[in-house]
Amino acid sequence: MEKPEIGARQREELTTALKTAKSKEEYQRALCLWPRADQAMGSRQIAKMLGMSFGGVRNIHSKYLRKGAKILTNVPIGGRLESLIYSRADSDMMSFFLKQISDAFTDESVVIFMDKAA
Repeated sequence: MEKPEIGARQREELTTALKTAKSKEEYQRALCLWPRADQAMGSRQIAKMLGMSFGGVRNIHSKYLRKGAKILTNVPIGGRLESLIYSRADSDMMSFFLKQISDAFTDESVVIFMDKAA
Protein backbone atom coordinates (compact mmCIF):
# COMPACT_ATOMS: atom_id res chain seq x y z
CA MET A 1 0.00 0.00 0.00
CA GLU A 2 1.37 3.37 -1.01
CA LYS A 3 1.79 6.13 1.59
CA PRO A 4 -0.34 9.23 1.08
CA GLU A 5 1.81 12.19 0.16
CA ILE A 6 2.21 15.28 2.31
CA GLY A 7 2.06 18.26 -0.03
CA ALA A 8 3.79 21.64 -0.08
CA ARG A 9 1.00 23.33 1.91
CA GLN A 10 1.33 20.74 4.67
CA ARG A 11 5.11 21.19 4.70
CA GLU A 12 4.59 24.90 5.33
CA GLU A 13 2.12 24.09 8.12
CA LEU A 14 4.67 21.77 9.72
CA THR A 15 7.45 24.34 9.44
CA THR A 16 5.25 26.92 11.12
CA ALA A 17 4.18 24.41 13.79
CA LEU A 18 7.83 23.60 14.59
CA LYS A 19 8.62 27.29 15.02
CA THR A 20 5.52 28.17 17.05
CA ALA A 21 5.16 25.09 19.26
CA LYS A 22 4.25 26.10 22.80
CA SER A 23 4.81 22.77 24.51
CA LYS A 24 6.93 19.66 24.23
CA GLU A 25 3.94 17.66 22.94
CA GLU A 26 3.21 20.12 20.14
CA TYR A 27 6.86 20.16 19.10
CA GLN A 28 7.09 16.36 19.17
CA ARG A 29 4.01 15.96 16.98
CA ALA A 30 5.36 18.37 14.37
CA LEU A 31 8.84 16.84 14.59
CA CYS A 32 7.33 13.39 14.12
CA LEU A 33 5.67 14.49 10.87
CA TRP A 34 8.54 16.52 9.43
CA PRO A 35 10.85 13.64 8.26
CA ARG A 36 7.95 12.03 6.43
CA ALA A 37 7.06 15.30 4.71
CA ASP A 38 10.62 16.33 3.89
CA GLN A 39 12.40 13.05 3.13
CA ALA A 40 9.58 10.48 2.82
CA MET A 41 10.95 8.54 5.81
CA GLY A 42 9.03 5.54 7.05
CA SER A 43 7.35 5.33 10.45
CA ARG A 44 9.85 2.81 11.82
CA GLN A 45 12.81 5.02 10.91
CA ILE A 46 11.17 8.09 12.45
CA ALA A 47 10.31 6.18 15.63
CA LYS A 48 13.89 4.95 15.98
CA MET A 49 15.36 8.39 15.25
CA LEU A 50 13.11 10.20 17.78
CA GLY A 51 13.04 7.47 20.42
CA MET A 52 9.29 7.06 20.12
CA SER A 53 7.21 3.95 19.68
CA PHE A 54 6.28 2.83 16.20
CA GLY A 55 2.57 2.86 17.09
CA GLY A 56 2.78 6.40 18.44
CA VAL A 57 4.35 7.65 15.23
CA ARG A 58 1.75 5.84 13.13
CA ASN A 59 -1.06 7.32 15.23
CA ILE A 60 0.26 10.84 14.75
CA HIS A 61 0.64 10.33 10.99
CA SER A 62 -2.84 8.86 10.73
CA LYS A 63 -4.47 11.63 12.74
CA TYR A 64 -2.66 14.29 10.72
CA LEU A 65 -3.80 12.78 7.43
CA ARG A 66 -7.40 12.51 8.69
CA LYS A 67 -7.80 15.72 10.68
CA GLY A 68 -5.08 18.03 9.39
CA ALA A 69 -3.10 20.68 11.24
CA LYS A 70 -5.50 20.93 14.18
CA ILE A 71 -3.81 17.93 15.80
CA LEU A 72 -0.58 19.93 16.07
CA THR A 73 -1.89 22.14 18.88
CA ASN A 74 -2.91 21.25 22.42
CA VAL A 75 -6.49 22.40 22.16
CA PRO A 76 -8.91 20.33 24.22
CA ILE A 77 -11.20 18.35 21.96
CA GLY A 78 -14.04 18.13 24.44
CA GLY A 79 -15.85 15.08 25.53
CA ARG A 80 -18.42 14.25 28.09
CA LEU A 81 -16.70 15.92 31.04
CA GLU A 82 -15.65 18.96 29.02
CA SER A 83 -19.26 19.65 28.13
CA LEU A 84 -20.29 19.61 31.80
CA ILE A 85 -17.81 22.26 32.87
CA TYR A 86 -18.95 25.81 32.41
CA SER A 87 -17.25 29.11 33.08
CA ARG A 88 -18.44 31.99 35.25
CA ALA A 89 -19.55 33.77 32.08
CA ASP A 90 -22.11 31.01 31.54
CA SER A 91 -23.52 31.30 35.06
CA ASP A 92 -26.53 33.30 33.79
CA MET A 93 -27.30 30.53 31.36
CA MET A 94 -26.92 27.92 34.10
CA SER A 95 -29.32 29.75 36.40
CA PHE A 96 -31.79 29.94 33.48
CA PHE A 97 -31.61 26.16 33.00
CA LEU A 98 -31.93 25.52 36.73
CA LYS A 99 -35.04 27.72 36.81
CA GLN A 100 -36.52 25.77 33.90
CA ILE A 101 -35.82 22.50 35.71
CA SER A 102 -37.36 23.71 38.96
CA ASP A 103 -40.46 24.93 37.10
CA ALA A 104 -40.81 21.59 35.34
CA PHE A 105 -40.33 19.50 38.49
CA THR A 106 -41.94 20.45 41.73
CA ASP A 107 -39.99 17.82 43.61
CA GLU A 108 -38.25 19.10 46.76
CA SER A 109 -34.85 17.64 45.76
CA VAL A 110 -34.65 19.92 42.72
CA VAL A 111 -35.30 22.98 44.88
CA ILE A 112 -32.55 21.92 47.29
CA PHE A 113 -30.18 21.47 44.33
CA MET A 114 -31.07 24.95 43.06
CA ASP A 115 -30.40 26.50 46.44
CA LYS A 116 -26.94 24.89 46.58
CA ALA A 117 -26.12 25.93 43.00
CA ALA A 118 -27.13 29.55 43.51
